[in-house]
Amino acid sequence: MKKRQHVREQQQQQQQQASAVEDSLKEPVLAPLNTEQDILLAHYVPVYVMLPLDTVTRDNVLAHTERLVCNLRALRAAGVDGVMVDVWWGVVESAGPRKYDWSAYHALFCHISAAGLKIQAVMSFHQCGGNTGDSCFIPLPHWVLAEGDKCPDIFFTNRDGLRNREYLSFGVDDEPVLAGRTGVQVYTDFMRSFRAHFLHFLHSGIVTEVEVGLGPAGELRYPSYPETHGWRFPGIGEFQCYDKFLLAQLSYAAQEAGQYQWGYSGPHDAGRYNDWPQATGFFGPHGSFATDYGRFFLEWYSSVLLRHGDAILEAATDVFVGLPVKLAAKVAGVHWWYNSHNHAAELAAGYYNLRERDGYRPIALMLARHSAMLNFTCAEMRNHEQYWEARCGPEGLVQQVLDAGWQEGLEVACENALPRYDVAAFDQIIHNARPDGINWSGRPLRRISSFTFLRLGPDLLRERNWAEFVRFVRRMHVGLDRHPEPEQYFNPRKLVRRSRPKQAVPQDPPPAPVASVPLHSSSLPLSPPTAAQPFFSPDAPGGGLGAEMEAQGQGQGQGQGKGQGKGQVEQVGLKGEQQQQQQQKQPQQQSQMQQGQGLWFGLGRGRESGDGEGEGVVSRGQGVRERPAQCREGEPEDCCQDSRTAAGAGAGAEAGAGAGGEGGDGGGRESFMAVGGAEGRDGTVGAAGLPCGGLGREFGAGGGGGAAAGGEGPGMEGRGGDSSPIVAVTEALSLAARCLVTQLIPGPARADEAGEQLQDCSPLQGSSLGGGMAGQQESGEQQQEQREQQAQQEKQDQQQQSGGVDSVDGAGGVD
Repeated sequence: MKKRQHVREQQQQQQQQASAVEDSLKEPVLAPLNTEQDILLAHYVPVYVMLPLDTVTRDNVLAHTERLVCNLRALRAAGVDGVMVDVWWGVVESAGPRKYDWSAYHALFCHISAAGLKIQAVMSFHQCGGNTGDSCFIPLPHWVLAEGDKCPDIFFTNRDGLRNREYLSFGVDDEPVLAGRTGVQVYTDFMRSFRAHFLHFLHSGIVTEVEVGLGPAGELRYPSYPETHGWRFPGIGEFQCYDKFLLAQLSYAAQEAGQYQWGYSGPHDAGRYNDWPQATGFFGPHGSFATDYGRFFLEWYSSVLLRHGDAILEAATDVFVGLPVKLAAKVAGVHWWYNSHNHAAELAAGYYNLRERDGYRPIALMLARHSAMLNFTCAEMRNHEQYWEARCGPEGLVQQVLDAGWQEGLEVACENALPRYDVAAFDQIIHNARPDGINWSGRPLRRISSFTFLRLGPDLLRERNWAEFVRFVRRMHVGLDRHPEPEQYFNPRKLVRRSRPKQAVPQDPPPAPVASVPLHSSSLPLSPPTAAQPFFSPDAPGGGLGAEMEAQGQGQGQGQGKGQGKGQVEQVGLKGEQQQQQQQKQPQQQSQMQQGQGLWFGLGRGRESGDGEGEGVVSRGQGVRERPAQCREGEPEDCCQDSRTAAGAGAGAEAGAGAGGEGGDGGGRESFMAVGGAEGRDGTVGAAGLPCGGLGREFGAGGGGGAAAGGEGPGMEGRGGDSSPIVAVTEALSLAARCLVTQLIPGPARADEAGEQLQDCSPLQGSSLGGGMAGQQESGEQQQEQREQQAQQEKQDQQQQSGGVDSVDGAGGVD
């Protein structure tokens, strides 16, 4: 009896609290902006910081409590408004179905509240591990994995039948395959339990936002580019619709369309994870993605994604209805191939976005039905910092997605995709947060509701990074002190309301400018390809990241290379089996060269290396030789090299892979490319075995073979001689690769043969120069004349010392 009375009193108290909150929210908050302080407050953007992914470990233990408390106090002193916490499904419900353990998260929320910070709680229904930036591994609940062992089709599946255990397939949303429950029911029960245990934090406004995980990495997308399956940037990814539940839905949709043959499977010519669009029949020139079949499949594929998000968010509104908290959903920033006509990576991820079709407006319309916030990433990225061959367009993508949300009346939030602590990144974030700047006449026309910084850790707390971050927070607050309540900066809390009735989402929204490049009629696919497109083409160097290229039809293998400075760059690719030619020692010249029958071609992405120091990496041959590169005193970071090494174009922010047999440094920011080539040493021509090995000498400062590209544009690497300027030749990389593939010679080549075949690569000389040039190059004619004189002199000296014995001249004769 007493227990019932106690429960009744609690319910009455909760109702009174809810009524008080509702009454306070009904008060007018959009008062006129009468003072300069009011105008600034209207432009105030709260800043949150993501806590480490393993703040609560997979064993459901709050890790490093004392350090956490100190860090929370530091964030509070810096003016940060709150923190984002991943609430892992695999931790809380690990013991069994409906067996929830919230003890560690309750302790965490108490520490955050005691520090005076707000909370963004993420319902993380995905696995931690396998995505960029994941520092730990937290799987799905053990009982879910056990169900997956019985029925593997509950997980996403690619065309090869490879399962992805990162997130449950959208096909099980309405299938009772999880201990008698459907996917939607499992997610709903978890959120209902969260609400019951943290009701006080929700009512009091400590938890300001609940972000509902809708896919891998918590983002509304398919797991089309999983690193655990070998994907590397900028591969297009693969369609993930081959589990039996999604195939059944595809078959039904095809029958409804009167084309039952379309329902057997997804596109057969859409490529592999690391292919580039041009190397596929579906996305390539005149690709079938724009045919009737392509449009049918992409509309169905994206509609499944929308229905999944719609169902989970409708369940979330039913759970949190009446609470003063904001619901949010995160959309992924798939910015590579955004400026291409096919948008291949976006299509594979489920975003049916083309130049003539706005693929993000249907998502905004779906979120508007639930009054949910749209959270988007890559707010710190700029176009010129990205790898240009991948047609990256983060700036245009961010603008398109944010505008789609604002046009539908949504609150919009942002995150950074990668850890950045430099002023340029912070400037870009502020530009996206307030695109129209400060409106001194009143409220801002466009302003994001909040920004979440990725992430709290040792790097952020370093003195220089911390100082920049504190200044950034102050700028987001428009120079004002921290204001803990959203009503103070005219962003009032609202009660969660039930979802509005469903309305048909337009299949063909009004045209919207998507890419920053114009749409040409020649880029519109007219018909499917009549023949298989070559795997390697000038427009798709290597066919993709780490792509497999068989030179003269010989073998396949795997190779890895690493370059290390302050940060570390890793690159993995497939290459032809390479045979190391025996080292040839020539009198006086002592050149060392390597030959391979396959061409290794790959990409890498790494962290910033402030001083540009690092290790060179061999990209050809079986043997690996490393040679450190050092910066001379007073030499700019982007010119870090020794007397025989020239870095690729760039700002010297990365230590990357070089070209040729001995290796070298390639400067770069986010990514770089390297093409292996035979190489000479000390000014000798690296033409033995590869006639195009002399390309490096032609466009570098002298000597050396092979090509390297890095930084904000590709470049050709020169090696040898006494000069050290960096020359970055735009568009040179693909031409060099084509030359190396098509003109491969299986054996030592004389200098005159190299010179004849090098003429086919002459368009490189007309290319424009990229960034990072250390000094102005001499004209090609003067360099050629000097090299010929030097070669002639060396040949005469050699004949005199060797008694007239001829030897291979590896130093000159290349036109």
